[in-house]
Amino acid sequence: MTRARYGVDSPFIVIAHYAVGTTALAGGAVWLAMAGGVVWRVLAVLLVLFAVVTLAECTGIVISGRYGKRRLWRGLIEDLALRGDEQILDVGTGSGQQLAAVARHLTSGGHATGVDIWRAWDHSGNSRERALANMRAEGVADRTTLTHGDMRDLPFSDGRFDIVISTLVVHNLPDPADRATALREMVRVLRPGGRLMLVDFWRTHTYLEPLRAAGCLDVEVSGLRYLPFPHVRVLTARRAPVLDGAPPAAPARHSERNAADPS
Repeated sequence: MTRARYGVDSPFIVIAHYAVGTTALAGGAVWLAMAGGVVWRVLAVLLVLFAVVTLAECTGIVISGRYGKRRLWRGLIEDLALRGDEQILDVGTGSGQQLAAVARHLTSGGHATGVDIWRAWDHSGNSRERALANMRAEGVADRTTLTHGDMRDLPFSDGRFDIVISTLVVHNLPDPADRATALREMVRVLRPGGRLMLVDFWRTHTYLEPLRAAGCLDVEVSGLRYLPFPHVRVLTARRAPVLDGAPPAAPARHSERNAADPS
């Protein structure tokens, strides 16, 4: 039976740091062996310590990508208390680790959709084909769909999903205006009363105001979660429900646009 392969986050950064750490460790060891004075020995020791810390961080990212995110989302899915019939969107699904995790909890009528642009820079082996293979390996291909799309312009109709999730994605947009646009898009595709759950490690407190402005209630950000590594925060929100026939607070942009690719 084929096993799911979820790859490594930020592979080029990991490779670069491994190269720097290995070079520094070798150079520091040689320097320490040849250094004659106390000052030079101290500098050599500091170089070795820098190398050890760098290599430990890289190893932490690799191990965390495989096990840390899985453990984190196991608890977050419990917090979602899924019935099994929800329509769920995973923004920036990558190789589909979180998509498969939520899909396993869906029953008849439930469906999970993953959307991404699948850049190789973000994840090793990052492709729609890899994600499809992982869905088959996890036994959830019948409950999942994968769609190519940018989070700043999601290819789905307004109010399509009950729940939107995203893991380590929004921070990849360097422009604050783009991040705000992506957050508004996630709210737009939520049904009134639908829930949003984001996991990220940078700038999470700057997400609060755009979400409130888009019509979200109960917008909260957690304290640091020490798995995965680097440490993350979890942001949760709920789109305002329709009250007395009033329209949803978030502005609608697409009347009916569902470009999901068949898996």
